[in-house]
Amino acid sequence: MNNTIKSAIFNRLAKYGFTPASDAVCVGTWNNYAIELQKFAGNLYYVYVAIRTNDTGSVRKTCKDALKAAGVKHTSMERVMKNYLLASFRFVKGDEALQGFRSFMDTLTMALAHNGVGPANTCAITGASNPDSLSLVLKNDYLGYQPVCGSAVRQKDYEVQSRVEENETSGSYASGFLGALIGMLLAVALNVLFIKLTNQMYVVLFALVPIAAMFGYKLFKGKTNKNSLIIIVLLSLLSIPLIIYLIATVTLMHDFFLPLGEALSEAGKISVNPEYLSAIRRDLIMMVLFMALGLLFAWRFIRGQLNSTKSETSKILINTMRPNPVYGANAAAAEAPQTENDTSFQ
Repeated sequence: MNNTIKSAIFNRLAKYGFTPASDAVCVGTWNNYAIELQKFAGNLYYVYVAIRTNDTGSVRKTCKDALKAAGVKHTSMERVMKNYLLASFRFVKGDEALQGFRSFMDTLTMALAHNGVGPANTCAITGASNPDSLSLVLKNDYLGYQPVCGSAVRQKDYEVQSRVEENETSGSYASGFLGALIGMLLAVALNVLFIKLTNQMYVVLFALVPIAAMFGYKLFKGKTNKNSLIIIVLLSLLSIPLIIYLIATVTLMHDFFLPLGEALSEAGKISVNPEYLSAIRRDLIMMVLFMALGLLFAWRFIRGQLNSTKSETSKILINTMRPNPVYGANAAAAEAPQTENDTSFQ
């Protein structure tokens, strides 16, 4: 747990029991609902509320109407999923910040309760009833504060740390490089195909190059530490001259009817010809720019595959665990049949 609260907003929310998980995320409870605040930009925060419901449209409308009727400002209902509600709230300056947040949270949680949607009461990991703890859970790119069985969180942490240790001891740069090369080549082939068919370049497809390279690196059991980032970035940059070479090859085969072997040979000569490179200078600049943007878009994914990132993330999740405030009430009703709103985390 990061004990240094850099955010003034997090400092002020500490009086309500909220604690920081990182510089951009803090967690707590409000009327027994598990709450996560995630900084978006400036004083605008996403607010996640852990629930279980199948009637997502009705819940969203009820909460939106309740906030409007109560005159709560600086907020917006984003979406309601089976396992969480997402709203946004902007903290204004001065004492009104906390007052507005209190009104927002009271109105929101009361609207949920009146709509029959209480605090989530199944484990976000296993789906078991009456989870004894609350913890941040990372699944399908959603980082949410959810009720969990403490044993399940500890088991997941053990599994993550075991996989990290195994990769550090038995992972191979050589096999990883081979997998990354294969992944890069497949993504390059897709780029060449689309460029030839549409005569355009796509940032998304350029972003696919480092993603495919990292996927191949992992698939072939490469050692996933910071050195793997260097391999992925270098292969991504090397894909640019390879794309130029393959485009020249395909052009010679398609437009000039050269056989594959001759086209490959001639394309090699053309690709290093200063006059040709000068003629396609604009395309070269665009490729470099698109690859830079592609790496930027893919950076979160490829960095997230590192052993250090996985280990640190798992520790952050387990360090946010606290007792579930409604565990006693849930335990008392453990024998009661589950309602249709009970659903495992998806």
